[in-house]
Amino acid sequence: MPTITIAVLDDLRMIFNFKMDSADPYILLLAGQTSIRNKLVINACLPLKQRIRLKYSMQGLSEDETARYIHHRMGAAGGGGDIFAPEALSAIHAASNGFPRNINNLATHCLMYSAAKGARVVDADAVYQANQELM
Repeated sequence: MPTITIAVLDDLRMIFNFKMDSADPYILLLAGQTSIRNKLVINACLPLKQRIRLKYSMQGLSEDETARYIHHRMGAAGGGGDIFAPEALSAIHAASNGFPRNINNLATHCLMYSAAKGARVVDADAVYQANQELM
């Protein structure tokens, strides 16, 4: 996966230096993984970091939100009943840190693992096995 370089961040700093005292002509959204935030703390990137007015870092879903998210996704896919056992939902939350993409990947692998075993319910063991497969 490509990552932004310090040289590019330095170029952005230079672009934002232009007429910054008299106008604020730029709106820039930097979005990505934590690697951007980690690079902005490097001394060479400090002037750019100081020009950023609004920062937002996504936090993972809570355990309850994770369970509701999985139930919603299963319902949208036409799944009925409680396919995921409560301990499986807790394990998915713990393993995914509540990040939706991680939840989706792990839940999909759990469903495949459980189907291969012939299980009708995803249990904590399925979460463990699926998580090991994803690592």
